[in-house]
Amino acid sequence: MGYFDAIGKKITQTGQGMVQKTKDTAEVLKLNGLISDEQKRITTLQTEIGKRYYELHADSYEPDFEEAVTGIKDALAKIDAYSEQIKKLKGLVNCPNCGNAVPHDSPFCNVCGSQINKQLSGNVSRCPNCGLPLAPGASFCTNCGLKVQPAAPVQPAQPVAPVQPVQPVAPVAPVAPVQPAQPVAPVQPVQPVAPVEPDEPLVSTTTCPNCGKQLAPGTAFCTECGYHVGN
Repeated sequence: MGYFDAIGKKITQTGQGMVQKTKDTAEVLKLNGLISDEQKRITTLQTEIGKRYYELHADSYEPDFEEAVTGIKDALAKIDAYSEQIKKLKGLVNCPNCGNAVPHDSPFCNVCGSQINKQLSGNVSRCPNCGLPLAPGASFCTNCGLKVQPAAPVQPAQPVAPVQPVQPVAPVAPVAPVQPAQPVAPVQPVQPVAPVEPDEPLVSTTTCPNCGKQLAPGTAFCTECGYHVGN
């Protein structure tokens, strides 16, 4: 029985460990969720701070906020332009009194009741008294009889002068091809100079002072007269 008791005890401990691990995992998920909520709260507050700063300092912002403020202004201008395009596509116009969008053919605003005077298209306008459309060129309203100033006719556009054709540019004369260089005549090899023959060594002679005969060097006595030369 001791063996089975040990196994049961181990199983119990393992089960308790798994339960505790499950609880810890659930607690971790809960804490991560709380952290995410706080991060979202921070983001919302930062957005509110930026929005509030823009409302208070849109025209007196600090240099560090120039890029953000000008970016917001640019985005708002684009939103207004896109909204106007949507209104035109839907056939809506803004009431000049309250700014509410009303159908373009409505004589009165359905919010404030103000009369809407506007040009519809071309020369068609509304009666300033009753707001009903006026026929083109009408001098009186057919509904209330009010005398109105007819709209000035639209002047036809002046025809645009035709564009003069561009005169063709004279073709450029072709460039003469470059003549190939003439081959250079080969240099004639220099003829070797004949070696200069050495001159015969000069042999000094001695003259006999007695008879004048030319004597060979080293001669002690004249071979002609026997005079002792003294060499």
